[in-house]
Amino acid sequence: AEFDPSSPGTAAGEQDHRGSIMREFESYERFIEGMKIASDGARHMARYADPEQWNRYADFLDQVRRAMVQLAGFDRPEDARVSLQQFGGEGISRTAALSRIRTGLDGASAGARQIAQAQRMDLRWQIRANHIDTLRNKANQMALASSPLSVASAWGGGNATLQ
Repeated sequence: AEFDPSSPGTAAGEQDHRGSIMREFESYERFIEGMKIASDGARHMARYADPEQWNRYADFLDQVRRAMVQLAGFDRPEDARVSLQQFGGEGISRTAALSRIRTGLDGASAGARQIAQAQRMDLRWQIRANHIDTLRNKANQMALASSPLSVASAWGGGNATLQ
């Protein structure tokens, strides 16, 4: 069972030990679950920062997910269901919510790339994966702007670059 990278591949995948086969539906589920996790994290962030902004962001993540459900063509209505807004009550911490957004969007991007590059060879999925990376960066910027640890640029004298 020793792995020798210079040995030729075998016909039987289970004896090759070079990885596992991921089917298209598993990549699709990775995308869907990632988008759901990210949307849920954005709904929880509405407790700690601007609720309107984070709920709009979660709504947009849901729209992206619904568009990709239609593109995939698997016809599972539960995948297109809208995430629910959070109103008060017990929730997860700010750090956990941001972590959910990050890990969800990373998983969704990876699932879309797997479909684009390994299963369908479809440029639309690659474009969507790049778009998800942009959404992840946007969430990071929104979180930094509303961080309770942010300091005013004029604090202590000087400007923002000197601080």
